[in-house]
Amino acid sequence: MGLSLLPHGLAGLLLMNIFGATLSTLDGAMNQMSGVFTLNIYRAWIRPRASERELFVVAHVFSVLFGLIVVAMALVLSGSERHGLLEINLNLQSIMAVPMLVPFVLIFFLRRTPWWSAVVTLGLGILFSATLNKNVFWPQLPFHPEPVIASWFGVAGWPAGQPLPFAIRVFATLGACVAVFTASRLLWSRTPAAERERTAAFYTTMERPIDLQQETPGGEDYRQFLISGTLLGVSGVGLIVIGLLIVRTDASAWITAGFGAVVAGIGAGLFRFGRTRNRLAASVSAPLATPSCASSSRSSS
Repeated sequence: MGLSLLPHGLAGLLLMNIFGATLSTLDGAMNQMSGVFTLNIYRAWIRPRASERELFVVAHVFSVLFGLIVVAMALVLSGSERHGLLEINLNLQSIMAVPMLVPFVLIFFLRRTPWWSAVVTLGLGILFSATLNKNVFWPQLPFHPEPVIASWFGVAGWPAGQPLPFAIRVFATLGACVAVFTASRLLWSRTPAAERERTAAFYTTMERPIDLQQETPGGEDYRQFLISGTLLGVSGVGLIVIGLLIVRTDASAWITAGFGAVVAGIGAGLFRFGRTRNRLAASVSAPLATPSCASSSRSSS
């Protein structure tokens, strides 16, 4: 609908933004998963003494592997006639995201838990959530727990084989994961003393306040203003050129050029702000370095 109502230039810009947002999200997710598997699985369990170069190569291998998995899943799920891609995405997120969320949140409140609590919660949570979503992805399987689970939430007479409502699937998975993680505290007394010490050291490190004297506040942010301003400025000028020199036929040319002028103006403002802040930070840090230089010269003399 939007492609038929918008002018040609803005329709292309809309598609470009959609593809850009999708690709950036996928890039971030694959980089995150690659980092988790490389550092928390490969280095922790498989190769504890792996070099930085080896971890770099392994991270790239995991990135390619996850990319192939995502492409294969997209090809398989795109042919589904029963459910749309948005519904499929929500169901997949409920299978993976909810079991991952519970340990990340409860770890701040339930500290006397064994080290394997998060792993067991994640594994059982994914298995339980996949069972709840069975009729969404694998309706041909004979196992039908829907009536029993629906009765837990006060819904009587739910037909077997019909997918449960999305809210019930999410909250049932959430409750099961919380129950598993909480029940693991009962085995804290059997945890070895060395493991308890590592757990206590972890929370001590996590609660240690940030030493601002050892940090460099603001410098990196200002450089990012410069980079963002430059990119937006170049993109805005490109849109102006496209609108005035390539389209040139109707009102969409002026709309595209006007939008490009706005983007270029925002980029110029960000660049100017970043450059001003960098100069201010340099002027503030310069007097701090002078006394140390003077004292070192006096000590040498």
